[in-house]
Amino acid sequence: MVAKEGEILELLGGRNKCFYIPVYQRKYSWMEKHCIQLIQDIKFAVNNNLKTHFLGSIVYHNTDIGGISVYSIIDGQQRITTISLLLLAIANVVNEKRIENVDLNNEDIISTKEIIESYFYINPYKKNLELKLKLTDEDSEYYRDLVLNNHFSNENNIGRNYSYFYETLKDLNFSVLKSYYNVITHFIGVNVSLASDDDPQRIFESLNSKNLALEESDKIRNFIFMKVDYDEQKILYNDYWKKITNNVEDVSKLIRFYLVLKTNEFVPENQLYYKFKDFMNNNQDINAKNVLQEILKYSGYMNRILNYSKNSKLPYQQSLYRLNKLDMSTIYPLVFICMDALVDNKSSNNEINSNDFDEIMMYIESFIVRRNFLKLSTSPLNKIFAFMPTEVYKLLEEGNSLKEAILLSLCNKTANSRFPKDAEFKSAFSTFELYNAKSPFRKYVLERLENYNHKEIIDVDNDISTGKLTIEHVMPQTLDEAWREYLGPNYEIIHQKYIDTIGNLTLTGYNSEYSNLIFIKKKTLPDKGFNYSSLYLNEYIKTQDEWGEKQINERALKLLDRAIEIWQYPSLENTIVFDILNPNTWKNVKITQFGREAFEYLLDNKLLTPEEVESFKDKAQSKLLVGAYYPVFSVTHEKGPTGKCHWAKKLYSYNGEDLYLTYEWFEEQFDLLSAFVKSKIK
Repeated sequence: MVAKEGEILELLGGRNKCFYIPVYQRKYSWMEKHCIQLIQDIKFAVNNNLKTHFLGSIVYHNTDIGGISVYSIIDGQQRITTISLLLLAIANVVNEKRIENVDLNNEDIISTKEIIESYFYINPYKKNLELKLKLTDEDSEYYRDLVLNNHFSNENNIGRNYSYFYETLKDLNFSVLKSYYNVITHFIGVNVSLASDDDPQRIFESLNSKNLALEESDKIRNFIFMKVDYDEQKILYNDYWKKITNNVEDVSKLIRFYLVLKTNEFVPENQLYYKFKDFMNNNQDINAKNVLQEILKYSGYMNRILNYSKNSKLPYQQSLYRLNKLDMSTIYPLVFICMDALVDNKSSNNEINSNDFDEIMMYIESFIVRRNFLKLSTSPLNKIFAFMPTEVYKLLEEGNSLKEAILLSLCNKTANSRFPKDAEFKSAFSTFELYNAKSPFRKYVLERLENYNHKEIIDVDNDISTGKLTIEHVMPQTLDEAWREYLGPNYEIIHQKYIDTIGNLTLTGYNSEYSNLIFIKKKTLPDKGFNYSSLYLNEYIKTQDEWGEKQINERALKLLDRAIEIWQYPSLENTIVFDILNPNTWKNVKITQFGREAFEYLLDNKLLTPEEVESFKDKAQSKLLVGAYYPVFSVTHEKGPTGKCHWAKKLYSYNGEDLYLTYEWFEEQFDLLSAFVKSKIK
């Protein structure tokens, strides 16, 4: 590698030179703001009588091909292209000024002939003029049309930036133009010429760690293409990379999903490039073409996922539409597996039909929704779906179908990664404060409840966004005197407990008209009241003459019945069942999870006496019996020694008493707990 400071125009000028931007480089991306800054730098240099201005570095490979010195630009294409546009604007402005002012035609202020011949053509004296600067893809066409025909469009950066330079320079007098041109001719850069044994990728990484960050996909693209020769670059770019970028906008995200499938690991966004390098370097049996072929395939799948049609009659398109409403792109690798296996009219061990696909998507949807209602952390989801392909492939090897393997993998999750069963979902549904959930989830839930099994679909999301519908609190958010009197002496408790829960929420087009009207007036308001609504969500409300705690709970239960149908839990024979008689089982799961399963079994089957229940409320007694560090049962969400509340997600009514079954109890006293459970289920 040879690095030498010099004038940039000295590098760019002269005959028989060609500056080639490799196909893997990103498009010309400088915007008008960058050009404005460049003009300001030039003005500063002129006003302060500076003789030079440092513009940056240009890194290249230089080879001789048929007597032409070809410079393959590794870094610096944005600067080179911008200087070229600026020089062209100066030449065109000067030519036009000379035409307009005959007296200046012979005044040798700026030689436009020299500009054009030195900086734009490989050899200006050949019959077939060939441009010196070879840009990539569409940029090459825009640039060629601009230089040869003076045709440009503000629809691309080439045209926009040239137009900015031209409009900025056209009203300047000759002396100012000359001073600007003088500064440009003295632009200084560090010209870095790479030797054949230099690693251009390492140099590229070093340079870009100090400048504006490239997208991870830009760095990956460069990593792939720098490893192949020029001819193969063109083939790989046109046959694969160009099609990939046409299919998806966020190529970085696509490659993350690809790596998840190949490595079975969660890949953080900021580590994508280095994870990809490691993957390529550790798998010498795959080449650039193999990788790009697979990424192209997945880009097609991702395009179908992102460009779903909500009006499509295809079942799996409806599933994709709903999953996108949940904004859960972490599931895409799993969806890719299903799309790989999707076939028509047959279903074998590793193939599925469109109905299977729809069913799998429905259960993934249920998995996500139920977890939301239980307020389970979303942080495990990235890893859950990253590890699932490995689990699925293992279950396939055991003879399960793809549908069975995916559903088993979902259902076998435990603790904070679990798929909540009906009992948990029912317990959380009525008290879930849907109005305080994130807006997309809130609209999604109401849309699913409204449209389920309906042929006349209401576009709830769009209608809320456009103001056609709003979310209505039947019992209003702010109670006036009439509502306080209507609800009775416990109005504060009722309002606080139920105001934002699903039993009190509905949809209406008349929110402003309802305002704080008392319930019967909301219901009977001429042409606008609930009585006149055709929405499913208002069906129960129309049948009621009063609205309070009783009605909110009853409506929540009716909506719960519908929710259980919509967001189902799979019925599978092969799901893992905790063998509470086998202590070895406990060593393969978190003891708290297994302990909870064991005690739920004892409680559900009424196997504990009232005396034992009392014992488990006492720390000393529970520790003596089963090794519990905290009380196993509690009548409150009391805090333990660590300051944490017992994670009392499940409330039991046992022998007439409400009890919380805690989640954080056990040290490693497996035998005590095992022995106690065994004694109860002889």
